[in-house]
Amino acid sequence: MEVLEFKLRGETAFFKIPEVNTYRYLTYSSIHKVAILGLLGSIVGLKGYRLDQEGEYPEFYERLHGLKCSVEIINPMDIKKKYQQFNNSVGYASKEKGNNLIITEQWLEKPCWIIRILVDSIPDEIPLVEYLLNKRTVYMPYLGKNDHFATIEDVNIVVMEPVEELKDKIIIKGIFEESMFSIKLEGRIRKFYKYTEYLPVGLDPILNQYITKPLTQTDGKLEWGSRTDLLEINLYKTEDDYYYFM
Repeated sequence: MEVLEFKLRGETAFFKIPEVNTYRYLTYSSIHKVAILGLLGSIVGLKGYRLDQEGEYPEFYERLHGLKCSVEIINPMDIKKKYQQFNNSVGYASKEKGNNLIITEQWLEKPCWIIRILVDSIPDEIPLVEYLLNKRTVYMPYLGKNDHFATIEDVNIVVMEPVEELKDKIIIKGIFEESMFSIKLEGRIRKFYKYTEYLPVGLDPILNQYITKPLTQTDGKLEWGSRTDLLEINLYKTEDDYYYFM
């Protein structure tokens, strides 16, 4: 199975948590699937959120929601965030005196990920592989907001094979849905890290609000304990490593 792989990084990033919308705007600690689809959609020229939107979803989500991707956070235990305060003084920004809205946002600092995409999950009419390999883009890709430019590098095609059976404990490189795996962490003997956060995995069709799930990244060994068919959960491997595609 061919997998499109690339490094994604930036000086800053902001993936807004919608539940917090007063005083300070907070960010998720990692890029999520909906933001990845938006970024990839911008590269091939798909439309984003619009007031005159046709259909249930924005075009990028309508066309790419079936895409299967793996997200590996680089240095997940060293995620740096910093509050930034700035003015929005356009006339329609707020009803504040002087029409000046003071905004405080929480930004990620120097975030970096390895993104992997199953080539077979990309719609045939979407030239995503060609655009990324040839460093082409229709719109400027950014990390959550157009203040945060994205850098895409080290683009290549790698080969993986689906995992049909697990006999030993494994380490998954990147984010995975822990509840689906019914895992047990083996960590009392040695130190390990574990990052877990509720992250968006899709959009609700009525209000286009995020559908979130608890996702985890760890270097602890995982034990397979579910009766679910492994082929149904998009677990793939190279010679040495395992990856979960959502």
